[in-house]
Amino acid sequence: MNLGKKQNLIIVIAITVIVLGFSISNYIKQQKVYVLSHEEKKDILHESSTESGKDSSSNRDEINSEKIVVHIEGEVVSPGVYELDKDTRVFDVIEAAGGLLETANRKKINLAKKIVDEEYIYIPSESDENVEIQNITNAPITTNINKNESLVNINNASMTELNSLPGIGEVLANRIIEYRSEKGDFKSVEELKNVSGIGDKKFSEIKDKVTVK
Repeated sequence: MNLGKKQNLIIVIAITVIVLGFSISNYIKQQKVYVLSHEEKKDILHESSTESGKDSSSNRDEINSEKIVVHIEGEVVSPGVYELDKDTRVFDVIEAAGGLLETANRKKINLAKKIVDEEYIYIPSESDENVEIQNITNAPITTNINKNESLVNINNASMTELNSLPGIGEVLANRIIEYRSEKGDFKSVEELKNVSGIGDKKFSEIKDKVTVK
């Protein structure tokens, strides 16, 4: 092989080495870029997951921070309307109202009962004999009810009211009205026996359901 051919061969080999080296270098760079890009994707996914976790946590906090409004009256230091967390129980409402007064009837209070929004709580006193143990209702509990309010006043009752009494039909109801119109108001419940048709047996059926006051 002459000198000229050797020189050409060296040049070709050199060019081949340079091109090959450049290709290898470029390939390595591409691989590095891919790896970096993959890591960046992992970081992005991690950040996205973190943000999602924050949103979920925020939603849970919002749910847990829901409020309810409760009205409490009766034997507490500061009766009124209070805004409290949901899952509140009676003892929480009492605490918000400053606690129980000494006159509160503790035996008729269910401290463990859960409260719902817009609920009304009445704390009875020792003198509230008509209040049941379950004192939590959606409306105020009436105490010390006048028993006469549930009785029929035979001095001013209408035909319909008298007719509602056991054993008193339209005929007897009309006789009771005629009697009080002629004789004046009944002075006592027992005076009903003076009305024709009302004997001892019928009187015993209605005597606890009527009044003259």
